[in-house]
Amino acid sequence: MDICPKHLIIMGVSGSGKSSFGKALAAALSWQFIEGDDFHPLSNKSKMMNGIPLDDEDRLPWLKTLASKIGDCDKKSISTITSCSALKHQYRDILRTSTDKNNVYILHLDGSDKVISTRLSQRSGHFFPSNLLTSQVQSLEPLSDNEAGMVISVEHPLDQQIKLAKQWLSTLT
Repeated sequence: MDICPKHLIIMGVSGSGKSSFGKALAAALSWQFIEGDDFHPLSNKSKMMNGIPLDDEDRLPWLKTLASKIGDCDKKSISTITSCSALKHQYRDILRTSTDKNNVYILHLDGSDKVISTRLSQRSGHFFPSNLLTSQVQSLEPLSDNEAGMVISVEHPLDQQIKLAKQWLSTLT
């Protein structure tokens, strides 16, 4: 357990590799991994499966649930890595509400539309259809200067992404 837990939100559009990256980084750091998709209510998954983008109202309960999970771990001094699209500043702000905001960091997995589209087309068994990618790209608000975070290209191999993230995390106080 960490004395002062840290919480890392892995953000990005669907297909950017948030879950694979998050699981691998959590294993490398011995932090708890929280799979954001597991906490979507059935109504959200149903909308997406039917090609309907989620709106802010759909996302709010989901984001509050994830914030609560992070807060629960924080109270137990457990560092977390949470995969969550977190496309907008306001979404990331919600994720920071259950803990000391200074201990929540954002890592944006970013890639070209072509790379992400290819990844989505090769993925099976997920509720997010590739035709919703455009709506996520349009909603995406990049990290702002006042957000403690970094961007990693999905075009790096996973082991390189992990190395870059670990180097960055080691610089944080």
